[in-house]
Amino acid sequence: MNLDLKKIDRNVFELYQKAASDGAKSVMFDVYNKHIVDEFTTIADCKNKFAVPKLLKVNVNVGFGAENKKDVDYISNCLQSITGQLPKLNKARKSVSNFKIREGDPIGMMVTMRSYRMYYFLEKLLFINMSRVPNFMGFSGKSFDGNGNFSFGFPKHSIFSEEIRNSRIDFDFGMDITIVTSAKNDADAKLLLSLLGFVFI
Repeated sequence: MNLDLKKIDRNVFELYQKAASDGAKSVMFDVYNKHIVDEFTTIADCKNKFAVPKLLKVNVNVGFGAENKKDVDYISNCLQSITGQLPKLNKARKSVSNFKIREGDPIGMMVTMRSYRMYYFLEKLLFINMSRVPNFMGFSGKSFDGNGNFSFGFPKHSIFSEEIRNSRIDFDFGMDITIVTSAKNDADAKLLLSLLGFVFI
C-alpha cells in the first residue's frame, strides 16, 4: 500500500489545529471520529466504517536493575507525572544471582492508558515531546509486531521535562511504549497511525 505520508501529515496537522480551536475534549479523539475514519475507508477501500481499526490502549514500560533500587520512588513519581496514572510496580518472580536480583525485588514499572488519557498522551508525545529528541526524522516502520501493534522506545525520559517537576540531572532512565490497535495486520495499523500524525521512515 503506497501512502503519501507528507500529504497525510500536513492535512492531519491542519485538522488538529481546527479541533483544538473548537475546544474538543480530546483533539486526537475528535480528529479520529470526524475525519480519520472517512479517510481510512477511502484509502483502504473499506466499505464498513465499523471495520476501521482504532486505538485500544497505550502501555508504557520502564525496566531497571538492582543498582536502581534507591531510585524507585523517583521513577514512580516521574511516570505518574508523565502519564497521569499511578504506575504498577513489577517484582522479580525468582532470584537471579548473576544480576544480583532476589525474589520480590522491584525490576520495573508499567502504566496502561486507555480512552481520553491515552489520546492526550499521544497528542503531547507527537507534537511537543518528540521535538526534543535530537536528530529525530521519524519512527521506524519495522517496529510493528505482525498483529497491528507498534512499539518504540526512548533512551532518556528527559524529553518529558515539561511534565516532570524537580527533575534530577544526575539520573536518566529509558522507557518503552507500545500502542495496541484493533488492526488485523501491520499495514492497516501503519495507515491508521500515519493518518493520526505519525511519520515513518
